[in-house]
Amino acid sequence: EQTTSELFTLADLFCIPGAMGLAIVEAFYWGLPIITFKAKNGPESYYLKHGYNCFFENDKKSILSRILFLYTNTNVLKQMSINAKNTFTEKAKLQYMMEGFRKGIEYVFHK
Repeated sequence: EQTTSELFTLADLFCIPGAMGLAIVEAFYWGLPIITFKAKNGPESYYLKHGYNCFFENDKKSILSRILFLYTNTNVLKQMSINAKNTFTEKAKLQYMMEGFRKGIEYVFHK
């Protein structure tokens, strides 16, 4: 039986057409650029930057085209992977999210 972490380490990118939430952070932890539809993905969608660490597509056909583009343009895929990992390291670590929650709670109680 494979664990989730084993599956992430085997992947080159993360593609999901629906809502993702914390899956965004998980993918970036593993250095996986994301291909998805532009949709409401929770507060974690803040980390998604089209052309930097993800691609937003309009339909299934354009998702397939984007996947093929990345697999034939390995330098772009490699740079987006680096960008995804950097996004995690610079913005999405658990300690940063916890600090944001703390600041939000303090804001509410001081208002």
